Amino acid sequence: MKTNSPEDLLAYLQELYLADKWLDPELLRPRTPWKTDVQGQYYPTETDIVRYNYALYNLDKGKEWEVVFYTVYTLSFPEIQHAKTALIDTASLEKELKAFKWQERSVLSQPGSALTQAKVMEARENDIARQAVEMLMCKYWKGTPMEKLVPYPLPEIGIRKEMSFPVTGQIDDIDIKEAYHLLQGRAVNKPEINSNGHLILPLKGQWLMAENGHLKEYADFDLRGAIEALPQVVQLEKMRNILSKANSGQPIPACLDNNSEKIQGSLWVDPRIAGFRFIDKKGTEHSLSIPAVGRKKRDVSNIRHSAKLQEPPKKRKSPSVKR
Repeated sequence: MKTNSPEDLLAYLQELYLADKWLDPELLRPRTPWKTDVQGQYYPTETDIVRYNYALYNLDKGKEWEVVFYTVYTLSFPEIQHAKTALIDTASLEKELKAFKWQERSVLSQPGSALTQAKVMEARENDIARQAVEMLMCKYWKGTPMEKLVPYPLPEIGIRKEMSFPVTGQIDDIDIKEAYHLLQGRAVNKPEINSNGHLILPLKGQWLMAENGHLKEYADFDLRGAIEALPQVVQLEKMRNILSKANSGQPIPACLDNNSEKIQGSLWVDPRIAGFRFIDKKGTEHSLSIPAVGRKKRDVSNIRHSAKLQEPPKKRKSPSVKR
């Protein structure tokens, strides 16, 4: 995405959840061309971390700005069994750890980060808290500059997945929250555009799923009909905006009645079957006898690779964005 307005660029990055308080508009007013690396993170669940980075370019002394793509990776960890003693509470310690961007090299210059680091190292010396603290160190420090400051190796804990997405300034760009769901194996519905980059009217959608570092594209289907076709053994929890949440890749909380056994889990949209999969809270999939509903006649084997995603479709916002 190119623009001659740093304010418009910052506003668009915020739409994609790729900008926060650390990215100040005043930083986007240099007198000479430069490139800076922007990093960020957020926590969608208690066991997952999403981190991202991208290069921000000032191409011509502040006259033109560009972000081409961002890279995102997820870290999924087992649930930490926190410990509490008279002096140590690892749950409170985790709240402190969340406040800092440990992947940044200048993290220890952030107010309070050095004190939190000292608390972590001291808490690890406690036999009761050691296991929880070591899990926290792996969760927040593994793969960051902080790891080099630890005087012993941190074990490999957790699952990492990584992928890159283009930033074109267009309506079908994938934001960081959608990227998280894609990397978790879920599907996201995005609007279709024609060869000129315009929305197809009446509005059509297409489902995307991540596979081996690329996005695979599937035909849209009757999502409401698929929900209505769920077997009676699936009980949906009350949830507002269930259709929009399903389209954005969010799992739908549900309960499966399996021979009088109540299994708590969630439904994931699977466009390959024009329906849903049921995943329990341990990550195990359970089969559902759900008929395909409203499948459209279309080749669903079309693969759209990340490189092809760089082709700019219709802009979503800002008349100052150049095509």
